[in-house]
Amino acid sequence: MTYAIDHPNGTTRDFGRETTRYLLVEARRILTPDGAWTQDCAARDARAHPVPPAADAAVCWSLDGALWLATDPPPVAHHRHTLIGRVERALYPLIHTGGPAVLHSWNDAHTRTQAEVLALLDRAIDQRAA
Repeated sequence: MTYAIDHPNGTTRDFGRETTRYLLVEARRILTPDGAWTQDCAARDARAHPVPPAADAAVCWSLDGALWLATDPPPVAHHRHTLIGRVERALYPLIHTGGPAVLHSWNDAHTRTQAEVLALLDRAIDQRAA
């Protein structure tokens, strides 16, 4: 399933299954290195201080922060909320719940691990490949 969004420059861009998969893959790439995942904020710098996800100083991201960063290159950033919402909806069934606050809470659960976050992304990516 794909859908189109009008871009301010007058073009129309299709966003669908392929785009959702791309953003899942990109979020996984961002979170893959050891220590690249965090909790309780979107991103952190090397001193563990919270920073915006696209900050040059960012060295680790939450799942939400990685999704935000994955949509950063223009013109995708213009449609960030639409795209992130689509990716989040792909993740909800895999964590057996729904809603952005729940996804954030899932990431920030005290017992959550980086490996679990990567496994969630892997499952969502595999579903988009089928």
